[in-house]
Amino acid sequence: MGELKDRAREKSPFITLAIGEETPVLIYKQWKETLDHWGNETFRYIFELKTSKGMVAKQLDNRSQHFAELMDEIPFGTKVIISREPKRDDEGNVIDDKSIWTVKKAE
Repeated sequence: MGELKDRAREKSPFITLAIGEETPVLIYKQWKETLDHWGNETFRYIFELKTSKGMVAKQLDNRSQHFAELMDEIPFGTKVIISREPKRDDEGNVIDDKSIWTVKKAE
């Protein structure tokens, strides 16, 4: 079970993560400014994912200043893992339905 879901997610051009999930290793290719589905200005980050069927282009639209600052530190061609972490208040408690996108270099 789950093979179809996994394959559909692999083939989709969009990166979607639930809170607490992370991507497989991606190769960071470029970014550009664009409009999202609702007409808001956003940054579109472009990646490649190695699959059993070859390389697949992936994209992530994200307007977060924090995420842009993290991505600005990563050179094109770098292998990365993106995660969606739960957002926490000043006391460390999880804020329901709020998240922070993070990125780290893959080893």
